[in-house]
Amino acid sequence: MTPSLGMAGAEGLKIDLDNIFRMFDPTSKFPDGSPGGIGAENIRNGAITAQKVANKTLTEEKFTDEFNSSLIRKGSPVIDPEDRSLTHASIGTTDKSVSAIAGQWFEVVRTEPITLYEKDTIKTPEGDSEYFTLFTQFAQVAVTFGRVTIQGTSTVVPFMFRVVASFTSAPGTDFVLFQETTYSSTQNRSQTIDFSPFEHVQYRADNSMTIKIEARVSSANQVTGRVNSLTVKGNKTEHVIIPVNAF
Repeated sequence: MTPSLGMAGAEGLKIDLDNIFRMFDPTSKFPDGSPGGIGAENIRNGAITAQKVANKTLTEEKFTDEFNSSLIRKGSPVIDPEDRSLTHASIGTTDKSVSAIAGQWFEVVRTEPITLYEKDTIKTPEGDSEYFTLFTQFAQVAVTFGRVTIQGTSTVVPFMFRVVASFTSAPGTDFVLFQETTYSSTQNRSQTIDFSPFEHVQYRADNSMTIKIEARVSSANQVTGRVNSLTVKGNKTEHVIIPVNAF
């Protein structure tokens, strides 16, 4: 076996090692005449600093802007009525008796709070980290409002009904998704509303939504409102991974 010769052999290795030693010996000189050792400018105070990188901290403002402009467009806005996996809430016939005040809305039924996100734990070299992975960005409410009657009777009175949403991130605020504008005695009126929850509120950690069905009558009376059915469904985003501490 022929040994390596020239710069690829022992002579080249000796030159490289000599240059390395000169880097740490301020009394030596490199072949080009420059002094060896570590230069004074490299050991002065402040010469060695942390790597300067762009600020990658995810603030709520940064996150919201990015999510609203891009991720909200992902996923399908079409909700398959036959897909039961999309159902967030389903309520059957519900009666609610109240002392109605003319022209004021009263609640007949509401859903339990519906979580708008999914949280997952991802294992990393630093340990387990929590992430939000899926968001409900397209929702559908289907309701059939049966009637409003004089309490204790079958006498139907003219009424309007509406569908409102409330969110934990906007306490005390109701967002009207649908509202009738005229009183009618017609029974079993149905309505389907498609919407994006985040058209009304920003993406927030632990945000949840409640759907409420309300009615009103034109004159004060003791009445009973009946909702025949209420279903809330939703499509989630495509898989996204957002650190919990981004909020």
